[in-house]
Amino acid sequence: MSIKLNGVMETLLITLYVRAKDAMSSTPVINDKKAAEMIKKIDYDFEKFDSV
Repeated sequence: MSIKLNGVMETLLITLYVRAKDAMSSTPVINDKKAAEMIKKIDYDFEKFDSV
């Protein structure tokens, strides 16, 4: 699924992405496996949030 977002809607993806990165880390704190599953299904360049 391809999405095009900007502004507030786009910033909501930052939280989802950070939770997913946590779940995929070797020492997760929140361990939100659903977030990791969701970002794999969304066609979006999440890597642009790595510098945030």
